[in-house]
Amino acid sequence: MNSADRVIAILSYLASNSGPRGVTEISKKQGLSKSSAYRALISLKRAQWVTQDSETKKYSLGAGVLELGLSILSRLDLRSASLPYLNELRNTTHEATMLSARVDLERMYIEQIQSDHEVGWKVELGRRFPLWLGAPGKAMLAFMSESEIEMAIDNLRKSGIQVYVSGRLVDIDKLRKELAEIRRQGFTVSSGERLLAVAAVAAPIFGCNHQVVGAISLGGPLPRFNLDLATRYGPLISQAARKISLRLGDSP
Repeated sequence: MNSADRVIAILSYLASNSGPRGVTEISKKQGLSKSSAYRALISLKRAQWVTQDSETKKYSLGAGVLELGLSILSRLDLRSASLPYLNELRNTTHEATMLSARVDLERMYIEQIQSDHEVGWKVELGRRFPLWLGAPGKAMLAFMSESEIEMAIDNLRKSGIQVYVSGRLVDIDKLRKELAEIRRQGFTVSSGERLLAVAAVAAPIFGCNHQVVGAISLGGPLPRFNLDLATRYGPLISQAARKISLRLGDSP
């Protein structure tokens, strides 16, 4: 196996498995010597195509792959399938609508339609956020596997974060109950978690095999867009997310 084949094999393996993987596991699964796998991973790390956890020394996909992924998202249909519904929601609610893509145990905004209010909310496209933070991430996390949920919660513990920006305590037991409630109602709302004066409502988007691929969200600044209003828009955004999911190949 030449160097290009090794790189492709390692990236494909990391992309098809949730959670970080160690060099020993990667080498065995791909039929490589440990030294060959390590050299390939060092090159990929230098290019930011993989990232290494400082504590576990395990590897996962990095920002370089995410940047490449942004350029081909239209081919994967997530953005193109969602745009009509982002525009429809904005025109109906007059608030900003956002599309987030799932990236392993994180998410990133890949599209936004601005509100038609003079004072609005603008997100930073391409920036990554943990799934346990904010409505779009929690909407995805709630419908992921139990092992993935536990890995995300473990990442929360490791982060050392104890309060949201609003000052509200981060409580893992409450987070678990919140995820169960999201599964029950199909959407979630949040306020003061990532940004102090913003509220949002979000619902998950599924692709083939009912795998979570992203989330659609709607939000705005307080007090104009508050939690009561966000909750009233919950069924509307759930319906939009369901239509997008069907376009992406999810089962009826």
